Amino acid sequence: MKKKKHCVNSSYGRISIDIEPEGVAISQGDGRILVSPEEMEKLAKGLFATKRVEFPSVTQSYSSPYMSSFDQSLLQVEEPSSYMEEQKAMHKNAYSPWTPKEEELLRFLVSQKVPVEQMAQAMGRNVGAIYARIAKLKLS
Repeated sequence: MKKKKHCVNSSYGRISIDIEPEGVAISQGDGRILVSPEEMEKLAKGLFATKRVEFPSVTQSYSSPYMSSFDQSLLQVEEPSSYMEEQKAMHKNAYSPWTPKEEELLRFLVSQKVPVEQMAQAMGRNVGAIYARIAKLKLS
């Protein structure tokens, strides 16, 4: 694979991105890091998950003269589930609006000094959601 060089002007200054056979080298000034193809795959998964890009369409919609020499298999990864989807799988009521009955139950559980972990399990929500609702309702 032929080495390709790209430069980007960012708020941190000029950044050089070199696509090399051993991976992608990112440098600025005297600093340089080399990211292996395996690490690039992990990075791409994270970036695509953040931007919610549809993976099957990535190689179809992206056209560049550099893609002919780029290993297309690096872009063909399984779509990662979002944090929200993971939470919904673990907690049946995660990200659902709180109902007046749930808030009433929460008030009761707080008054009974039930541990937050038990409240979360009983209500099908994560611990952070319980703490957030307790704070919002000014129960502590």
